[in-house]
Amino acid sequence: MGRKGRLAVWVSAGCAVLAAAASPVGASATSAPVVPGGTRVAAPAPAAAPQEGAAVQRGARRAAPTGERVEARPASGSAEYSYDGQTFTVRGAILERYLAEGAEHGALGRPVTSEVVLPGGAFTHFQNGSVYWSPTGGARVVRGSVRDLWEAHGWETSFLDYPVSEEGPAGGGAVQRFRGGDVYWSPATGPQFLRGAILQRYLAAGAETGPLGFPVTSEVGLRAGAFTSFQNGAVYWSPRSGAHVVQGRILGAWAGLGWESSGFGYPTSGERPVAGGVVQDFEGGQITHLHDGDVVRLHHR
Repeated sequence: MGRKGRLAVWVSAGCAVLAAAASPVGASATSAPVVPGGTRVAAPAPAAAPQEGAAVQRGARRAAPTGERVEARPASGSAEYSYDGQTFTVRGAILERYLAEGAEHGALGRPVTSEVVLPGGAFTHFQNGSVYWSPTGGARVVRGSVRDLWEAHGWETSFLDYPVSEEGPAGGGAVQRFRGGDVYWSPATGPQFLRGAILQRYLAAGAETGPLGFPVTSEVGLRAGAFTSFQNGAVYWSPRSGAHVVQGRILGAWAGLGWESSGFGYPTSGERPVAGGVVQDFEGGQITHLHDGDVVRLHHR
């Protein structure tokens, strides 16, 4: 949703007052918040970004294994499936999970590899997904858009590591948990990953059923922190300030100033109520939204 209308600014004694007549009270950010001066989009982080906001390195696409039979772990049983002159062996916990899905007549379809052992687990690819096993996560099905995102970032060798849950329903979409973070998906937003302090703040805010809705970007690394944009706001993190939700008119005002690169820096708190509106603390000051007249006040430190 673009922000229409003119933005008026009055500055007096270190305090600026902004009024935007065309934005309704309580208006919130869109998937990629549109502000005067352009739209913020996800961009790669610099190589020196801190750990929480480190740039995500996309792994090379995994080539289909040759189907060579590999000694599996665990090996509590095995079954051979032969199609068109090829034979694939499925075994252990992966076989048990495959049978629970209906085997070749189920949603996964036929195996297209035998089980392949990895440094921390094992996998078998099927026509419509994969089953990955690890000692801590067990045997988990990964499929569809969630699998595509996981593959794009390097499978189990990425920061996401192995899956620790099945894909489950989440407010009109889905979520699957990995050792290194969660992947959320909805028809409107596609698959996006969350991790670390940003994920914890999102969960504390009610996740996809809370005011933020679904993520519309994965985590994006910045020079001194990271952010994730959601349908109705954003969560920003830095080592100094922690992770905080920014939304509505305060988000719009902060964005118009230049986000974290402005004199206000990163948010250091969430919104809290004050007489007639809400206020939020930033490294360089406070931004207040007064509902009466839809006025935003900027207080510099």
